[in-house]
Amino acid sequence: MPNREQTVRFPSTGAHPVELEGVLHLPGSDRYPAAIVCHPHPLYGGTMDNGVVVAIAQALAARGIAALRFNFRGVGRSRGRFNGGAGETDDARGALAFLHAQGGVDPRRLYVVGYSFGAWVGLRCADEESIAGVVAVAPPLLVLPHEGLLRDFIGPRCFIVADRDQFCSIERLRAFVATLPPPVEVKVVHGADHFLWGHEEEVGELVAGFIT
Repeated sequence: MPNREQTVRFPSTGAHPVELEGVLHLPGSDRYPAAIVCHPHPLYGGTMDNGVVVAIAQALAARGIAALRFNFRGVGRSRGRFNGGAGETDDARGALAFLHAQGGVDPRRLYVVGYSFGAWVGLRCADEESIAGVVAVAPPLLVLPHEGLLRDFIGPRCFIVADRDQFCSIERLRAFVATLPPPVEVKVVHGADHFLWGHEEEVGELVAGFIT
């Protein structure tokens, strides 16, 4: 069976849930791992159609891993409005709950993947017991607070950073990773900056390879 995509709608979690839109990429198999893919900052043009996000979702599906990319609240046809990270974390938790409820998904193999702001959101919701692993692509550690993130998470973690990233220097990332218990991997994309233009497929393959 070929990979297929379908448009979906689902609620966020939290005290004031909103309805979100997403695209579910399904592999051509009957039982599969699954991952949510969180997009960059909504106030700076980030959407689920970002090239890096789409490349990650497609690479995952090609490796037999379902991928749910979705719009945070206030983006596209998702209801609500930007909430500074707290509401967006509820959105990611809602996406995880939606994936968990899908019939073909292996509930023991749910992953969180995020790019830029989406990576930061993904790290914030990594306390979910259902999460098997986390991938953070270009987490903006130079501009967003990250103290304490992932310190209690014992599953595998992967950080992907460009060697010219303006918002996540390799030095800052390695200092952050040094505070975390193993296992942790750091992968460097050479010749790219934070926006990873021209390196979308490379990033997608790094993410899919790690989860596989």
